[in-house]
Amino acid sequence: MLKFAKFIGANTDFATAQAFLFPRNLPEDSSSFIFGLVVSGEGEDIFVKVRQKALNLESDFNEPFERITDKLHELFEKLKLEFSEAENLKMTLFAARQNLFYVLQLGDNLVEIWREGGKSPILHDNFAREKIVSGILKSGDRILVLSSKPEGSW
Repeated sequence: MLKFAKFIGANTDFATAQAFLFPRNLPEDSSSFIFGLVVSGEGEDIFVKVRQKALNLESDFNEPFERITDKLHELFEKLKLEFSEAENLKMTLFAARQNLFYVLQLGDNLVEIWREGGKSPILHDNFAREKIVSGILKSGDRILVLSSKPEGSW
């Protein structure tokens, strides 16, 4: 069973880091994909703009699809357009279902997967390339997605 938690660390009128899960009301079972988005950026009134745009995109996340990799690329391109006015945009889009995990990102956010009892993560990457990375999760694994902050902010 998948469990999710999110934490927002800092927001100002000019800088934001926000996390979203779609669907917003998570299903009891884990038979369908759950999407996550971590986005940060800077700009005038950026907190409100990111929040409004992300919440308005929920229907896009809920549309049916055949291949998860195609869906991630489609959503990612739409998100880049929606948030194009943000300066220093960094975005991590992920999908999880049962034991499958996919991630695609723009910028150098941190993604780690920790295996239960491990002293170091089995995946530790702040890849700046736009490439899907996928993996198989085991019971007890923990996934950490952190937004990196631009130099000189906050």
